Amino acid sequence: MIQIDAADTGALVAEVTSGFGGRVTMVAGHSDTVPELIDRLGGSTITSIPESKYDNMFVVVIPRVGSTKVVRLKYGPPT
Repeated sequence: MIQIDAADTGALVAEVTSGFGGRVTMVAGHSDTVPELIDRLGGSTITSIPESKYDNMFVVVIPRVGSTKVVRLKYGPPT
């Protein structure tokens, strides 16, 4: 497990895009860090996530060729 300071989005983006090509990588974040991370990974800008919502999961697919895709899912009991 690798831990990166939540305020250092650049380091996290570099880690995900350089060392894990072709692999599945799980990143956990908070409502104030996830939207920026998705944007910096090349996904579309998502709406803000309220702090009281815990049922969001985002899958960001970064293909070797083409544009990044983002899928927003819900899991667990609705919040």
